[in-house]
Amino acid sequence: MLLLKITLLNLLFLQVIYSQYKDEISLYDKNGEAIAYISTSEDYTIYTWDGEPVAYLFDSMNDISIYNFDGDHLGWFEDGLIIDHSGYIVGFIKGAINIPTQLESLKSLKSLKSLKSLKEMAPIKPSIKEDWSKIPLELFLIEFVSESGEIIIDQIDDEFEGFEGDTIIKLMNGQVWQQSDYHYEYDYSYMPKVIIFKSHSSYKIKVEGIEETVKVIRLK
Repeated sequence: MLLLKITLLNLLFLQVIYSQYKDEISLYDKNGEAIAYISTSEDYTIYTWDGEPVAYLFDSMNDISIYNFDGDHLGWFEDGLIIDHSGYIVGFIKGAINIPTQLESLKSLKSLKSLKSLKEMAPIKPSIKEDWSKIPLELFLIEFVSESGEIIIDQIDDEFEGFEGDTIIKLMNGQVWQQSDYHYEYDYSYMPKVIIFKSHSSYKIKVEGIEETVKVIRLK
């Protein structure tokens, strides 16, 4: 994987990446889909595409850390890449990596930001690995934001044999969901853990043991 290095001596260089000094810098996942963006005019707050403020950048000792509003340290922003605590790549800004980006949809209106809590101490930053994290960018940014009710963590109430295009998934809590986009992947497991979360205007499911997130709709 070719990483195109971007020199960031401090956060102000984020604006220089674009010729017209954009106030909002898009963050893309490994598929090149815009998942979130950095608002440079609002203390480098990170918003999801739905307009939810979920994190912010903090410059300390020449390292740019990512914190959520509860003060949890999520990872780092370095050379245009979002890095998790193991050094794997979670997301990127355009030009930081050789992955084409998809056409961006319209952003939702921004929600009000919460007050920032005291920040926990950042762990020792690992060296960057040229591989992708198993955590998709959507979850990386919102995994601590459970109060909104937009995240469901549960188990499948039976055997699971992967995705077949229209797979129906029954959860232990009684909810029933159905796969709504095409993805085929066989993977047998018994009562695997799942996370269902809102992304843009749809919902996605992450099943334990399967790397891809898949769009779903709720049937019950």
